[in-house]
Amino acid sequence: MNARKLVIIAAVVVFLAALAAVKKNVRDRQAAQEDQAPPVEEVTLVSDLPANLVTRIEVYKGAKPEEKLVLSKEGEAWTVASKFGVKARPDEVDRIFREMKVLKGELRVDSSVVFPDFKIGDDEGLHIIMSAGAEKPLLHLVVGLRRVGWNKNFMRLEGEQRIVLVSKDLLRLLRVFGDEGKVDTAYAADYKMFSFDPSQVVKVTIRPAAAKEPLVLRKDPAAAPPQSSWAFDPPLQSRREELDPDKAQALVQAVADMAGQDAVDPGLAQDHGLRPASTEVILEDAQGQTVAQLNIGSRLESEKVNYVEARPSGLCFKVASDTVDKVKGDRASFLRLKQQNKK
Repeated sequence: MNARKLVIIAAVVVFLAALAAVKKNVRDRQAAQEDQAPPVEEVTLVSDLPANLVTRIEVYKGAKPEEKLVLSKEGEAWTVASKFGVKARPDEVDRIFREMKVLKGELRVDSSVVFPDFKIGDDEGLHIIMSAGAEKPLLHLVVGLRRVGWNKNFMRLEGEQRIVLVSKDLLRLLRVFGDEGKVDTAYAADYKMFSFDPSQVVKVTIRPAAAKEPLVLRKDPAAAPPQSSWAFDPPLQSRREELDPDKAQALVQAVADMAGQDAVDPGLAQDHGLRPASTEVILEDAQGQTVAQLNIGSRLESEKVNYVEARPSGLCFKVASDTVDKVKGDRASFLRLKQQNKK
């Protein structure tokens, strides 16, 4: 091996040794800085949210307080007060309480001067208020609209300036996306219109406004399949025709399954063609109690929906017109033509 190669090898060895020394020096300096860094201060905003005491939840952006989601508890059931009082889905309400039961995280800054940087001021942030009746709120939380990463939000308590980074994404939970994202005032809304057991219905009355007499179907609870348990009242006179019980039962099931696409203001019932309704459909049980009534209003051709009022709740919905057509049939729509025997 000549002298030139030896010099090159020696130079490489010296370079690698120097590089290793530099890396060690950098690691040592970083370790020293970490040892000198102050410990992260953990702050608890909510330690144990008393969900059983909460009867009202309000959510709004400070910049647009008029666009407010309001959930209200009536007895044991929750309703979406900001959507005309429709039922709220219990699972969605439970998710809010689960996510907010404990809120704690890393203190980032203790100063109101930086509120605009986090979009967490009273006039910018997302306000979440939980209260019990008319008493002082149990919790008033402000969530910053500026995100730091997935599944993390900046939060503070109303009236305080400490900004805490919490590993919870309440913005995503409440479907507030981006600085300009709107608050969903229909969050958790359940548009299913009725809750009853279809097997308990023994009478159906269809009353079109233009008809002189209503169409009445009655069910004999004692009749067992395959015998027809449904019949017209008054009975049919023609021997060539008979009522198809499957069609009658399908109507009852269609009412039980009916759900709106959206809820509308019951105060505008007359504008929606519901005063009077074009057709009323009434379902009764064996005790003569009305278990469901729907009043069918005008049709909105542009959306292919009808306005429908559900009773006894009094709530009004937009319902797909093809769904409405299933429950507003005339006598002929329930008939089954009997086949004559050929000789």
